[in-house]
This record gives sequence, C-alpha cells and structure tokens, in this order.
Amino acid sequence: MCERRAGGVNSADHLYVRSAAAAWLASRGEEASFVYTGSAGAPFGSVVDIRWSRGALRVHLDQAVPPDWDQEGHELVSSA
Repeated sequence: MCERRAGGVNSADHLYVRSAAAAWLASRGEEASFVYTGSAGAPFGSVVDIRWSRGALRVHLDQAVPPDWDQEGHELVSSA
C-alpha cells in the first residue's frame, strides 16, 4: 500500500519500480512481495525490498538512505 505524501514526479518512483519488477518476475513465472521503507530524514518509499521464491533485491531510490553492505541480517541471495 502506498502512503506517499509528496506529489512530485519523483515521489512515485517506488510504484514504477514495483510495476516493472512485478511484470519482469511474472514473465518468468515468479510472484514477488514488496516492502517500502524510509528512515529518519528520508521519505517513505526511499527503499524498495523485493522478494520472490528464488531471490531478493533491494532498490535504493534516495541518496538520503545510503546502502549498508555490511548490515547484519541481510544477505545477498542468488537467483541463479
């Protein structure tokens, strides 16, 4: 569910990511789940987590939320 409060063109980027990822995965017989997050000082939807049965992807849409490659609890999942 989208709860965005901004109305600018970039405020819907997370929805475009969801649409494109869902279509791409559906064409491969996969169904995905999506989680939108933000953080203090970063708008909701700044990060989109995409998960499906054989993989996962995190998309950063805002420089205010830098990737933390060493964060515990997150692992890279290969879909090969």
